[in-house]
Amino acid sequence: MKRTEHGMPTEIQAAIRLRPATPEDAERLFAWRNLPEIVALGTTQRSVTWEEHRAWFARTLQGDCRLLFFILHDEQPIGQVRFDREDTDSCQVSLYLLPEHTGHGWGVIALRQACAEAFRQWTVHKVIALIREENARSLSAFRKAGFLPLEAPDFEVPAGHRVVYLTPRPPSLAARKLTREGGDENGYALLESAPPIGGKKDQIQERRLPTPPSLRSELGKGDGGLGQIAYYTERLERYGLDHRALDWGSRASQERRFAILAEIGPLHNASLLDIGCGLADYYAYLTQRGVPVRYTGMDITPAMIAAATKRFPEQRFVVRDILADAGKRPEELERADYVSASGLFTFTNERFLQEAVRVMFAYCRKALAFNALSAFAPQQEPGEFYADPLETVRFCRTLTPWIVLRHDYLPHDFTVTLYREPPQA
Repeated sequence: MKRTEHGMPTEIQAAIRLRPATPEDAERLFAWRNLPEIVALGTTQRSVTWEEHRAWFARTLQGDCRLLFFILHDEQPIGQVRFDREDTDSCQVSLYLLPEHTGHGWGVIALRQACAEAFRQWTVHKVIALIREENARSLSAFRKAGFLPLEAPDFEVPAGHRVVYLTPRPPSLAARKLTREGGDENGYALLESAPPIGGKKDQIQERRLPTPPSLRSELGKGDGGLGQIAYYTERLERYGLDHRALDWGSRASQERRFAILAEIGPLHNASLLDIGCGLADYYAYLTQRGVPVRYTGMDITPAMIAAATKRFPEQRFVVRDILADAGKRPEELERADYVSASGLFTFTNERFLQEAVRVMFAYCRKALAFNALSAFAPQQEPGEFYADPLETVRFCRTLTPWIVLRHDYLPHDFTVTLYREPPQA
């Protein structure tokens, strides 16, 4: 199944759009607002009367401090998203889907679209959200949309709530001028703004500029907000040398993946290229287990490379988008005996995975090992890319006939190893 940059099937992505609320929507929204499931998730957790709702709805349509949109799937209303602005610096967002439409990732798509529109219409610098602590699904959706925890809010937070926030695309990215190929002069792909609501067909859609393969690795996290580099830079600033800086669920699961990657072959004194190295945790894992390697770490995020260099100054680290090497001959590349990539594909898509694997296999002299979230996972987080293990192996066989698939160490993860020659038993 073809997927978008956010890991969503293309047909689902295209089916989600927003439209502004109209006077005809008053009764529909009133009925939704008093559904027990919606009331339970609200801050006040109480129903409203028709008189209260009618007055509120009239103020909403006539004022300039609130934006209210209906979320449509295949042109059918399935939920709403609202922004309330109290000052010029920030606004607050709230969103819900009807219960029968949750669990598909549609809320994440709508949230990204809506935040992009709020930043377009208002000169606010931050979108915040109050989420009930027990509402795990909503907390996950906001995280996948690029929101981060707000540690010290300057307002009183209702008991039992968490505060998250999103900022606009960083100026260093937004201000770059796009080249004809769809990227900027520094090699970064930028997201195309969605057409404003009320424009052609009253439609907001997530659309991306056509970009060459060398730019596509920047696409992924935080549409309408934080790009992948900014996302991980901010996580590093928040968590420091911690697995959470890389958005891993736990140190144990991170190291379980490392253990599988380390089965690639005899690593002692071999050269190892670690793609998407982050803080060089894989190198630390090998060193702690007495496995000496000639290590090179490569990552697209400069802050990660700076931190890894400070952590292991004796090793070599490079800031690079690996897809800049797409199409090069092996003799033009700096190669290593073994190449690894852990967690590289979580917020990408099938096309990126295939192009990245092709380049990474060109880097290696002996073998490449990488992992990905599995489409066979019993539970899947909205906004993450779950690759089909069988389709992945089928693609890898276009590069080499010698492949090992491991799907026996975590229920939601798999590892593929590609060899240039038959591996030794």
